[in-house]
Amino acid sequence: MKPKESEKTLEARLVREIEARGGMALKYTSQFHRGIPDRIVLLPGGHTIFVELKSTGQKPTKLQMHAIRKLVKMGHSVYIIDRTGLLDSFLQFVDEIIRSHKLKDDDFVDILIPKPWELPKGLGVVPEIAENAN
Repeated sequence: MKPKESEKTLEARLVREIEARGGMALKYTSQFHRGIPDRIVLLPGGHTIFVELKSTGQKPTKLQMHAIRKLVKMGHSVYIIDRTGLLDSFLQFVDEIIRSHKLKDDDFVDILIPKPWELPKGLGVVPEIAENAN
Protein backbone atom coordinates (compact mmCIF):
# COMPACT_ATOMS: atom_id res chain seq x y z
CA MET A 1 0.00 0.00 0.00
CA LYS A 2 1.32 3.45 -0.95
CA PRO A 3 1.83 6.02 1.79
CA LYS A 4 -0.89 8.57 2.37
CA GLU A 5 -0.16 11.99 0.85
CA SER A 6 -1.43 15.05 2.66
CA GLU A 7 -3.60 17.69 1.05
CA LYS A 8 -1.08 20.31 2.17
CA THR A 9 1.82 18.55 0.37
CA LEU A 10 -0.18 18.15 -2.85
CA GLU A 11 -1.37 21.75 -2.68
CA ALA A 12 2.17 23.11 -2.21
CA ARG A 13 3.39 21.14 -5.23
CA LEU A 14 0.41 22.26 -7.35
CA VAL A 15 1.12 25.92 -6.59
CA ARG A 16 4.85 25.53 -7.28
CA GLU A 17 4.33 23.65 -10.58
CA ILE A 18 1.65 26.01 -11.89
CA GLU A 19 3.76 29.08 -11.09
CA ALA A 20 6.75 27.45 -12.84
CA ARG A 21 4.56 27.20 -15.96
CA GLY A 22 3.68 30.89 -15.86
CA GLY A 23 0.27 30.45 -14.25
CA MET A 24 -1.28 31.14 -10.86
CA ALA A 25 -3.01 28.76 -8.44
CA LEU A 26 -5.06 31.08 -6.28
CA LYS A 27 -6.40 29.93 -2.91
CA TYR A 28 -10.13 30.48 -2.76
CA THR A 29 -12.05 30.95 0.45
CA SER A 30 -15.44 32.57 0.89
CA GLN A 31 -17.83 32.65 3.79
CA PHE A 32 -20.73 33.05 1.36
CA HIS A 33 -19.83 30.38 -1.22
CA ARG A 34 -18.89 27.34 0.81
CA GLY A 35 -17.81 24.20 -0.97
CA ILE A 36 -16.00 25.90 -3.87
CA PRO A 37 -12.77 24.02 -4.78
CA ASP A 38 -9.54 24.93 -2.94
CA ARG A 39 -7.66 26.45 -5.86
CA ILE A 40 -8.52 28.42 -8.97
CA VAL A 41 -5.80 27.76 -11.53
CA LEU A 42 -5.26 30.58 -14.05
CA LEU A 43 -3.19 29.56 -17.07
CA PRO A 44 -1.57 31.48 -19.90
CA GLY A 45 -4.01 31.84 -22.78
CA GLY A 46 -6.95 32.68 -20.53
CA HIS A 47 -7.81 29.22 -19.21
CA THR A 48 -9.30 28.77 -15.75
CA ILE A 49 -9.52 25.43 -13.94
CA PHE A 50 -10.86 24.69 -10.45
CA VAL A 51 -8.95 22.15 -8.36
CA GLU A 52 -10.14 20.41 -5.19
CA LEU A 53 -7.27 18.83 -3.29
CA LYS A 54 -7.71 16.03 -0.77
CA SER A 55 -5.44 13.80 1.29
CA THR A 56 -5.04 10.35 -0.29
CA GLY A 57 -8.30 8.40 -0.09
CA GLN A 58 -10.38 11.35 1.10
CA LYS A 59 -13.49 12.33 -0.86
CA PRO A 60 -15.13 15.74 -1.25
CA THR A 61 -17.95 16.49 1.18
CA LYS A 62 -21.56 16.63 0.02
CA LEU A 63 -21.38 20.43 0.07
CA GLN A 64 -18.21 20.36 -2.05
CA MET A 65 -19.75 17.89 -4.52
CA HIS A 66 -22.80 20.13 -4.82
CA ALA A 67 -20.54 23.11 -5.68
CA ILE A 68 -18.43 21.02 -8.08
CA ARG A 69 -21.52 19.74 -9.91
CA LYS A 70 -22.82 23.29 -10.23
CA LEU A 71 -19.49 24.52 -11.67
CA VAL A 72 -19.33 21.62 -14.15
CA LYS A 73 -22.94 22.20 -15.19
CA MET A 74 -21.98 25.83 -15.92
CA GLY A 75 -19.19 24.57 -18.22
CA HIS A 76 -16.19 24.98 -15.90
CA SER A 77 -13.41 22.42 -15.56
CA VAL A 78 -12.99 20.94 -12.08
CA TYR A 79 -10.37 18.40 -11.03
CA ILE A 80 -10.25 16.44 -7.77
CA ILE A 81 -6.71 15.41 -6.85
CA ASP A 82 -5.82 13.14 -3.93
CA ARG A 83 -2.43 11.68 -4.95
CA THR A 84 0.74 12.42 -6.88
CA GLY A 85 -0.30 10.31 -9.89
CA LEU A 86 -3.42 12.41 -10.42
CA LEU A 87 -1.43 15.61 -9.92
CA ASP A 88 1.11 14.44 -12.52
CA SER A 89 -1.71 13.71 -14.99
CA PHE A 90 -3.27 17.11 -14.30
CA LEU A 91 0.08 18.84 -14.91
CA GLN A 92 0.47 17.01 -18.25
CA PHE A 93 -2.99 18.28 -19.20
CA VAL A 94 -1.94 21.82 -18.18
CA ASP A 95 1.20 21.51 -20.32
CA GLU A 96 -0.94 20.55 -23.34
CA ILE A 97 -3.21 23.55 -22.79
CA ILE A 98 -0.26 25.92 -22.53
CA ARG A 99 1.45 24.42 -25.61
CA SER A 100 -1.69 24.71 -27.70
CA HIS A 101 -2.21 28.37 -26.78
CA LYS A 102 1.34 29.68 -26.88
CA LEU A 103 1.36 33.42 -27.62
CA LYS A 104 4.28 35.29 -29.13
CA ASP A 105 5.42 38.58 -27.57
CA ASP A 106 3.82 40.47 -30.49
CA ASP A 107 0.45 38.86 -29.68
CA PHE A 108 0.50 40.52 -26.24
CA VAL A 109 1.05 43.93 -27.83
CA ASP A 110 -2.06 43.42 -29.99
CA ILE A 111 -4.09 42.34 -26.96
CA LEU A 112 -2.92 45.07 -24.58
CA ILE A 113 -2.63 48.02 -26.95
CA PRO A 114 -5.76 48.52 -29.04
CA LYS A 115 -5.40 49.57 -32.64
CA PRO A 116 -6.40 53.16 -33.45
CA TRP A 117 -10.03 53.46 -34.45
CA GLU A 118 -11.99 55.98 -36.37
CA LEU A 119 -15.52 57.18 -35.89
CA PRO A 120 -17.85 56.57 -38.81
CA LYS A 121 -18.21 59.67 -41.00
CA GLY A 122 -20.87 62.06 -39.87
CA LEU A 123 -20.48 61.38 -36.13
CA GLY A 124 -19.15 64.05 -33.81
CA VAL A 125 -16.04 63.56 -31.66
CA VAL A 126 -15.94 64.13 -27.93
CA PRO A 127 -12.88 66.39 -27.28
CA GLU A 128 -11.35 64.13 -24.58
CA ILE A 129 -11.50 61.12 -26.88
CA ALA A 130 -9.95 63.04 -29.77
CA GLU A 131 -7.04 64.17 -27.55
CA ASN A 132 -6.38 60.65 -26.28
CA ALA A 133 -6.62 59.02 -29.71
CA ASN A 134 -3.18 60.31 -30.78
